Amino acid sequence: MYDKNFEKIVQLVFGSEGGFSNHPNDRGGRTNYGVTQSTYNGWRRKKGLPVKDIFYITKEEAKQLYYEEFWKASGADKLTDPREAYILFDMAVNSSPYEAKKLFKQSNENFYEFLNNRKKFYKNLINRRPDQKVFEKGWMSRLKQVEDNANSMITNGFYTPSYANSITPFDEEYSGELK
Repeated sequence: MYDKNFEKIVQLVFGSEGGFSNHPNDRGGRTNYGVTQSTYNGWRRKKGLPVKDIFYITKEEAKQLYYEEFWKASGADKLTDPREAYILFDMAVNSSPYEAKKLFKQSNENFYEFLNNRKKFYKNLINRRPDQKVFEKGWMSRLKQVEDNANSMITNGFYTPSYANSITPFDEEYSGELK
């Protein structure tokens, strides 16, 4: 049912999201596995199911909801580079598919530029909403974890970029020392 990249990447996002949370400053309100109560309600209604307290969401339900409402909605399912799919999906879960797609496009669909722009996104959010500062350390830690996980996709053989075995071109005109 799920594609290969999603199966691996969703486990990384579950590692970042944890379990039930009800922080008073969390704009999403009551959350479990990174799924807010309102998102869960909407998803269950679409499926013809009764509304249920987010506290009782199962990991399998969260996985299915992630796939339908975040993975596919963000466009992560269409990316060939799993590192890009991962960072896009992770932000979709953390902020919304809309914000993730918008920022990914503004970053020219470049993984490292997206990481930097995501840091700026959180800083700007904190500037607009100072009550969100309580989450800054966690957001920055999460970004570091995303970067580390994405880099390990290459070193652990999960993904080999097309340029991995390419010879780096030497600039004949360059005569200075590397800095």
